Amino acid sequence: MPPRGSGYDAPPMRSPGSSRLARSRSLLAWSRAARAALLGFVAAPGLALSLSGCSCDEERAPAPTPSAQEAEPAMPPARPIQEVSFSAEDGVPLSAELLPGIQPDDPLVVVVHRFHGDRAEWKDLLQRLSQQTVGLRVVSLDLRGHGASHRDAEGGVLSSGALSREQIPKLQRDVEAAIQFGKRDVSPAFVVLIGSSLGATLVAQVAAKRPDVKALVLISPGALLEGQDVYSAYAEVRHLPTLFAVGRGDNVSSAPIGSLKQMAKRGELKEYDSPHHGGLQLGNSVPQLWHDVEGWLLTVRRTVDSAAADAADAGAGDPVDDQADGMSRAPDAPNDAAAQAEGE
Repeated sequence: MPPRGSGYDAPPMRSPGSSRLARSRSLLAWSRAARAALLGFVAAPGLALSLSGCSCDEERAPAPTPSAQEAEPAMPPARPIQEVSFSAEDGVPLSAELLPGIQPDDPLVVVVHRFHGDRAEWKDLLQRLSQQTVGLRVVSLDLRGHGASHRDAEGGVLSSGALSREQIPKLQRDVEAAIQFGKRDVSPAFVVLIGSSLGATLVAQVAAKRPDVKALVLISPGALLEGQDVYSAYAEVRHLPTLFAVGRGDNVSSAPIGSLKQMAKRGELKEYDSPHHGGLQLGNSVPQLWHDVEGWLLTVRRTVDSAAADAADAGAGDPVDDQADGMSRAPDAPNDAAAQAEGE
């Protein structure tokens, strides 16, 4: 111990309790200083990012624009739908829309609306088909006395309400004229007819007279609409691949659809939970209808293309008539109602 008066003052003696208190205070002060330093570090992003090896611009770079992201398959541009006109055999002027095909031999599809309707019934279907890369040439007409086809051969006003039952068969001439117009300057591989309500009967009647018609779509067919018998009409063409489409609650079609399906040799039936009748109202209530019709048309097209290729390799006959293997088949034996219709 140094002697007194040496100039060295010994530190005062401390108790064990005071030493622990001092250490606690020292630790508390260090903790506060460390926390303040950390907060200052976080508040200086430029410094923090430079220490971490990345720049502020990289950290805050905006999300890539859609063009920089992985590109999603784009819908092909829609082919333009054209306003056209032509005349029926008896001189009645008809208004229609034409969706051109892609190749000159693309199949021709003619769509026929219901009685007291117009070609707007097929608007959604045409829009879908206009974006297809598989070529289909489509004619959608206004029957005489309907829509924009409101003049007779002499220029007088013509309305559907003024058509008598004796004049209804003349509507077949309009369908024939649409086919002839659709084949102008091109050479379609085959023809598909689509009809709604009375239009379903009309296309069956016309198909029986034209060997170039190779498939049918019958939407909401009726047994005896405007005096036209659908059974006798379809009996003549029941060998053709046919898509039937009806609403389950449709009282007009519920009776004939079972008989027609049994009559069909190559038939497929689509039923929808809807009480509506005709393509317009049924399609509005169940848009799946147009998806199914589009898909069925493309299946027919691809089946025929495949059959044509096989026939070319084998030197076989008509590839369109040989397409049955790719289409569904229904039982050959019709029920009593269908059998009676066949005998007429």
